[in-house]
Amino acid sequence: MLSPGLHRGIHRSHRNAQKIAPALAAGNAIVLKPASWSPLVCLAFARIVEAAGLPPGIFSTLPGAGSIVGDRLVTHPAIKKVSFTGGTEVGRGIARKASEKLMPVSLELGGKSPTIVFADADIDLAIAGVLFGIFSSTGQSCIAGSRLFIERRIYDSFVARLVAAAKALRIGHSFDKTTQVAPLIHADHRDAVEAHIRRAREDGAEILAGGNRPEGRTFEQGVFFEPTILAGLDNTSRLCRDEVFGPVLAVLPFDDETDVIAQGNDNAYGLACGIYTRDFAKAWRVGRAIDAGTVWINTYKQFSIATPFGGVKDSGLGRGERTRRYSRLDGAKVSLCRHERRAASLGEVKMTEAQSQDKPDVLLDVRLRRIGWEADGVLALEFSAVDGGDLPPFEPGAHVDLHLGDGLLRQYSALRRSG
Repeated sequence: MLSPGLHRGIHRSHRNAQKIAPALAAGNAIVLKPASWSPLVCLAFARIVEAAGLPPGIFSTLPGAGSIVGDRLVTHPAIKKVSFTGGTEVGRGIARKASEKLMPVSLELGGKSPTIVFADADIDLAIAGVLFGIFSSTGQSCIAGSRLFIERRIYDSFVARLVAAAKALRIGHSFDKTTQVAPLIHADHRDAVEAHIRRAREDGAEILAGGNRPEGRTFEQGVFFEPTILAGLDNTSRLCRDEVFGPVLAVLPFDDETDVIAQGNDNAYGLACGIYTRDFAKAWRVGRAIDAGTVWINTYKQFSIATPFGGVKDSGLGRGERTRRYSRLDGAKVSLCRHERRAASLGEVKMTEAQSQDKPDVLLDVRLRRIGWEADGVLALEFSAVDGGDLPPFEPGAHVDLHLGDGLLRQYSALRRSG
């Protein structure tokens, strides 16, 4: 049995359905708070949900400023869990507010993910994967592969091919099917991306591709920016430390597995990693050694709805997309009695009152081991004593009150003894 409650999700684009579906399956009502700059896709999603026939009030979308709407939702007593996708500093603020009410949170935060290309890789596949990993969504992705490590003996030739391919990408309107790099989300965000590039130049970066706003009448209406590749930076530089959240890639050489593992892990973030090699054993060794929630081998941004997603270090807390992440079992208390009894009115605590004082209820500290339907249609529950002792004797058909989650009370008439 799943506990009811309200769940709030803050998501971008396709992440909506991946988090909302298991939350609904767990029996929650949901309030979706879109990012302030991108509410339209969430509102379109809400119309789809409404058209599908979901009862009113189960799913709601509430656009607005995070400092106003977001804060009110996080601190509201009816909200029982928050699942947040966004920046690390905002995530920390949500965690602090959630701690005041001891509320669980799932935080999918920033990233500075490494992509690793070994000399034995399929070069065509690796170039396509690197371009997709950083320039799809115009780099506005928490998992963007924004640090590229290339084995030194193929560094020059690989970079030359990569730069040529990046310059050939088609920049255009989002609704144009031929577009490969669309506009950024907001003019203020483009200003922030340009500030990162200015700082990189100050740190000695060489711009191999892009770095500017594209010119021409096509680009006068829209927040466009060229796919950008920079070289000549150390892994400790600001560009290799800070999340740009834009179409900006830093390329760096490495010597061997030990070197690239050290450089890949030398970062505050740990969200994702891509590895390109024909040597599966090597990919497995490096993938296990990299501090990241997700590691792709010879691909990038490939997801399965059945796979939990999340990061380590400053990239987040918890794993999403599982029904159990949106349910809560507070504990089970069993009341066994051989006489008529009445249940107390619903409240914060669920107890059972005995009608006769000389036959009080037996309150046990037990662990629920199994719950399932029997062949005769009776729901059977198996319990064992938490302290390892035996459960006291009771008659078949004894009434059982279960307190699960947020005050959800159900009475069953069958109990199977275990232990």
